[in-house]
Amino acid sequence: MPKYEQELTELAEEYKRVTAELRTRDYDYEPTAYLANRQFALLSRMDKKRIPPRFNPPKPSAESGSTT
Repeated sequence: MPKYEQELTELAEEYKRVTAELRTRDYDYEPTAYLANRQFALLSRMDKKRIPPRFNPPKPSAESGSTT
């Protein structure tokens, strides 16, 4: 099994190749639909691999909790 970073890199590289090819295509050409679907599938896979940011709120200190 490829490591997370390697798989994400490979997905991004294939996405770039598909996107570059799509830019050269006339949209009346049938295989463009395949490439467009592949582009969407790659974006979906990359999005699923994205790690959502975690926000850790600062813990209240003992000093900030006192009311004196």
